Amino acid sequence: MLDKEFQNQGQFIGDGSTAAQAGRDVIIINNQPSYSTIKEIFVDLLDQNFPKLLDDAMDIVNERTQGFLHSLKLKIEKMEESIHASNLKEPNFQYNFQKVIVEVARKGEKANPDILADMILKQLTTENIDDVSSGIIDEAIKIVPSLMKKHIHYLGLKTLLHEFRLNQPMSPDELDQLLDSYLDKLELASKITALDMSYLSSLRLTFGFIGGVGGFIASKIKKSNPYQLFSDIDVFKSMSIEEILSYCSAKGLGRITFLVQTDYSHIKEGMYDLTLIGRTVGSYHLNKENTLDHNE
Repeated sequence: MLDKEFQNQGQFIGDGSTAAQAGRDVIIINNQPSYSTIKEIFVDLLDQNFPKLLDDAMDIVNERTQGFLHSLKLKIEKMEESIHASNLKEPNFQYNFQKVIVEVARKGEKANPDILADMILKQLTTENIDDVSSGIIDEAIKIVPSLMKKHIHYLGLKTLLHEFRLNQPMSPDELDQLLDSYLDKLELASKITALDMSYLSSLRLTFGFIGGVGGFIASKIKKSNPYQLFSDIDVFKSMSIEEILSYCSAKGLGRITFLVQTDYSHIKEGMYDLTLIGRTVGSYHLNKENTLDHNE
């Protein structure tokens, strides 16, 4: 009898609903939206909002690209007499220019547009640029948008120390004062980690190894003045890195101390030198001053 009564307790459940039967007269129904209902809601929301999202994105793209083009225009106007109009017709230049515009539109300031603009300008102002130089700039243009500010600062610091030299006699105090105009382009180099250095190596901006060869690193640290920037300052010529640090610290030469200390801390983590592409990025970032010469 009881079995028969329970058999007569039927349930009718709609699409997406669940029901539990407790006893003879209690039915609990939980109506959940079905997949088709969720899909319809999502499509409606997308249809309503996507045009607005596109408009917002296009506004950002236009703002970034117009800002970049305005900056490039000002640079070109300053060097108008050096521009080779025929370079504009070169397929390689047009390819690089379009790539730069796309990267600036995607990433804005994170693409490092100032450096990219200078590289584009270089291709416009160089007549009959050789294939090697052109290839280096091509590679640099591909890589620069992938770099953080601290990476750019590190490449600039390494370039300044190892690739630049004074073009006039100068005392340590005078050099320390000169370096004041560079510090805002180098200060983030102190934030570089071993992981960052490995990342730069993977991008072919540096080459070397991470620690582990203590004897070789020790010989590098003890070597007399490994920095080209100091090569014409007599007091530094016979000093090791540690001796330069000690001297500058005692004399209150804070800017030189910062450069050497930052480089020194990285040498202890691993030996890395800049590749041609790394030096190129560092050089464009620094925009060399007249008081310094640079190995092209």
